[in-house]
Amino acid sequence: MSSSDIKVGETKPVSDKEVIHTKNVILKESGGWDTLGRLSTLKRNLKTLSAHTSRKPVDENKDKNEPSRFLGEGVSYKAKLIGILEVSDPRGDRMCQEALADLKMAIRAAGEHKQRITINIAIDGLRLRDDKTGDCLYHHPVHKISFIAQDMSDSRAFGYIFGSPDTGHRFFGIKTD
Repeated sequence: MSSSDIKVGETKPVSDKEVIHTKNVILKESGGWDTLGRLSTLKRNLKTLSAHTSRKPVDENKDKNEPSRFLGEGVSYKAKLIGILEVSDPRGDRMCQEALADLKMAIRAAGEHKQRITINIAIDGLRLRDDKTGDCLYHHPVHKISFIAQDMSDSRAFGYIFGSPDTGHRFFGIKTD
């Protein structure tokens, strides 16, 4: 039975060999285990951060444990952009906690609202889109995200460091809805 013999709504038994082949194709297209590992870490952090919220992924029909859901459009979550801050190092939990605290204080002091965004996680990277306009604010390839940290004082907030030694490192603070 070929894949063209299958009709919409029907399922086909899949062998272990086909599953392994599919995973190898995903690894080859994504750049290897490192990229999938970073995507998994990012996904796990987002899932942990927003476990107690009412937010739902945009596409609920995809299997939650299937890495192939990051192919194509990927997975999207609603969030708010706390802010962006230049940082000195590519990694460091204490530095990230301080950056998040500084960004939160700046927002409170200015009396502004956080920008509503949609975080899209796909095999080609992380996209931050404006909720109102749909414009892509930032696109960060996974291999340039050097560190991800959860806020110790707020389980729905996290941040990540993006950049390189040549261009500098920027911390992006985000709070999930």
